[in-house]
Amino acid sequence: MEIIYVLAFIGGILSNIVDQINDSGILIKYKPFTEFLFISIVLYALFYKNYMSFFVSALFVVGGIAGFLLAPHTIDSLVWKISIYISLPFLLYHLFNFIKY
Repeated sequence: MEIIYVLAFIGGILSNIVDQINDSGILIKYKPFTEFLFISIVLYALFYKNYMSFFVSALFVVGGIAGFLLAPHTIDSLVWKISIYISLPFLLYHLFNFIKY
């Protein structure tokens, strides 16, 4: 089994935990640690391979734009904004390379 599948599973769990901490305010003392782990996994997925980077960056950017337009309260946490802003240059890079070929 590739490590990316394990990290994707852990990233999904961490995104749920981070969202629950931000929404309900429980386990606040673990907030910086879980957010750091989540952002680290996002960065690893962005730098891992080109095909993974494109899908992860597109997911965050398109999801962030949709969230901003349709339900801004869903991305009001700093960790989601950081994920979107980090993913934007990667998506632009992949789109320019896609258009070039």
